[in-house]
Amino acid sequence: MYLGKPDINSYEKGADREYFISNGNKNYSFNTIIGANTRKNHGLYVSFDNVKSKLLVHVAKIEEIINIDGKKYNLSTNKYLNSVFPEGYRYLQEFYTNPFPVFLYVIHSVMIKKTILMPPDSDVLLVNYEIISSPNAIEIEIRPLMAHREVDLKIASSQDRNFQVFQIHDNLMISSDMTSTFLNITSGVWSGSNKTYENIIYDKDELEGDSFVDKYWSAGYFSIKATEGKAFSFIVSKNEINLDFDSIRKIENKTRLSVNKSSYNLRGKTLNDLTRDLMSSASCLIHKENGIYSIISGYPSFQENSFNTFMSLPGLLLSSDKIEIADKIFDKWIGLSKANNGVVPLSVDEKSHASPSGDAGLVLVYSLGKYVDKVGSIDKIKLNWNEIKSFMDNYFEENDRIGLTQDDSGLLRLIDNNYRSDWMNSKINNQYIVNRKGYLIESNAFFYNALKTMEMFSLELDDKSSALFYSNNAKQVASSLLDVFWNVDGAFLCDWVDGGYQEKTIRPNQIFAISLPYTALSPDKGVAVLQNCWNHLYTTFGLRSLDPRDDHFKGRFEGRSDQRLKARYRGMAWPWLLGQFISAFMRYYPKRPDIALTFTRPFVSHLSRGCLGGVAEFFDGTMPYNPHGDFLSALSVGELLRVLDEDLLEFDRL
Repeated sequence: MYLGKPDINSYEKGADREYFISNGNKNYSFNTIIGANTRKNHGLYVSFDNVKSKLLVHVAKIEEIINIDGKKYNLSTNKYLNSVFPEGYRYLQEFYTNPFPVFLYVIHSVMIKKTILMPPDSDVLLVNYEIISSPNAIEIEIRPLMAHREVDLKIASSQDRNFQVFQIHDNLMISSDMTSTFLNITSGVWSGSNKTYENIIYDKDELEGDSFVDKYWSAGYFSIKATEGKAFSFIVSKNEINLDFDSIRKIENKTRLSVNKSSYNLRGKTLNDLTRDLMSSASCLIHKENGIYSIISGYPSFQENSFNTFMSLPGLLLSSDKIEIADKIFDKWIGLSKANNGVVPLSVDEKSHASPSGDAGLVLVYSLGKYVDKVGSIDKIKLNWNEIKSFMDNYFEENDRIGLTQDDSGLLRLIDNNYRSDWMNSKINNQYIVNRKGYLIESNAFFYNALKTMEMFSLELDDKSSALFYSNNAKQVASSLLDVFWNVDGAFLCDWVDGGYQEKTIRPNQIFAISLPYTALSPDKGVAVLQNCWNHLYTTFGLRSLDPRDDHFKGRFEGRSDQRLKARYRGMAWPWLLGQFISAFMRYYPKRPDIALTFTRPFVSHLSRGCLGGVAEFFDGTMPYNPHGDFLSALSVGELLRVLDEDLLEFDRL
C-alpha cells in the first residue's frame, strides 16, 4: 500500500485514510495517517483489560514538534469545534506499509521517517524514528496525549481520571483510576508540563450520529536532540518496559520476518494486491492468548461468536494454509459444545449458552467440510465423530437451546417465533426489525448442506448406518425445500414461510441455497435464484439486505440510532454475502471468471480508503456507498479471501 502527496495533501483526504495494526493479543494501534483522531475508537495504543473485559484507549495520540533553527513545526493534526489545528498533514510526504505503517515527513531539507509496529504476542507498541536528512542539528518533542477510557465511552472525562505521574525505574508511568500506562524512550529527556486538550472532534462519529467531542490530558513531553542518521524509539506498554535500542531493532527485524510468506506467495502462485492486502488484514483478526486462538468478529465490535468464526475461518485461515491454527479453533469450539451438552453455543461468553444457538452447529459442519477439502484428510472428523454427530442430533429433536427443530416435512422450523438467532434478529423496543417466522431459507440451506456433508463424512469413516440416515434426510429436505420456499411467480426462494404463508420480500438469504458446497436446487432453478439476487440485490460492495423496490428499503446508514439499526436489514450492502454470490455465480458460470473478478475489483479502491487494507462490515446500499459498522470485519475479509482462493486464484491477476 502506497500513498503519495496527491493522496494526502488535505485534511479531508488524510482523515479519510486510516492505518490499523494489531499484535494478535487484543492490543491495537488505529488512527488516520495524518494523526487526526476521527473516531472514539482511534488510539495510538489500545489494549484489552482482562479484568474489565474492555478495550481501553491508553494513549490517544502523540503530538510531535520539530524545532529547526529556532522555528517550530508541528507534525500533528487535530480537528476542533471551529478549526483544524495544527495542520501537520502538510509535511507528510508519503505513507506506505512495509509491512508496518511508515510515514515520511519533509520540512525543507529535513526528512524524518516514522514507523509504527506492534510485535506479536507482546504488549509493547514501538514508534521508531529515523532522521533521513538534516543539514543541521534539530530538536524533536514528543508529547503523549492520554485518554484512559473505554473505546466505546460516549465522552471521555479526562479531567476526572485523577491522573498521576510516577518514575518507575527507567519508565514513566501515567496512572489514573481507569488504568496505568508505561512510557519510555531510547534517547531523550522528560519534561513535566501538564496540558489538557479539549473539544477534540471525531468527524466519523459525528456523521454516524454518535457523541463526537472528547478531551485528552498530557503530563509533559520527551525532548530529543538529533542529527542526520540518528534513530530512536518511543515505547508504550501497559506493563513495565525494559528495552534498549538494540533490542528494539532485533524485535523489529524478527517481526518483519514473521510476516507470513503467504502474504506474497501462496502455493507457488504470486498473489494480486487485493489478496495480499486482505491476508495482511486477516492476521489482525486472529488472536492468541495463553496459547488459545480465536477469531474476533471485527473492530470495534471485538466479539467471539460461533457464526462469524465458522463463516470466516475458511477465508481467514484455510486460504492461507494456516491449518494448525484452524485445528486449534475447531478443537476449542468442539470442546465448548461438548461441555454445553452437545449444543454449539452462540459465543464463548457463558451468558450466551442459554440462548438458542440456531444455525451455529450447521455452520460448524460447513466449516469442517471446507477444512477436510483443504487438508485432504478425514482424521479430525474421525477423532471428533461422536461430538460432531451429537450437535447434529439436536436438530432432529425439539431442543429449545437450538431454537430450531425438524418437523414432518424434513425441514427446520423455529420452535418459538419470538426466540430467533439468525443474523437478522436485531430488535428495537423488544420487537424484531425483520419479522421472520416458521421456516427460514438460510437455516434450511445450511441444514441440507450439513446433511450432505455428514453423509460424506460417514462414508469416509465407513459408518454406513449414519450415511444412510443423513442421505435419507437430505433427500426429504431437498424435496420439501422447493415445495415450501419456491415462488412460482417470481422464480425465487421466499425468505421465510409460516403456516402456508410465503414471505415474498426479496432478501439475500436465498443465496445460501445455491452458494454452499451442496445445493438442493436443479441448475435451472439455481440460475433463476442467482439472476434474482443479481438483478435486485447486487450492488458495488455486496448484496443488499432488501430489494430497493420495497417500501421499507433504506439505502443509507443515517438518522437516529434506531433508524440506522433498521437500515442494516433494510438495504445495506454486505460484502460477506458477495462472497457467497460469487461462489454461486462460478457454480453456474464456471467459464466466466472474468465476470466474477469484476465483482471483487471495487474492493481494490476501498482498500486504499477508510481502514487501509481492510474491508468494512457493510456499506450504503445506494450512492455514495460509504462504509459502516466494523471498519475491519472478519466476515467481509474472510469471505472475500475464501472466494479469491477457492474460485479465482487460478485465473488472471486483478
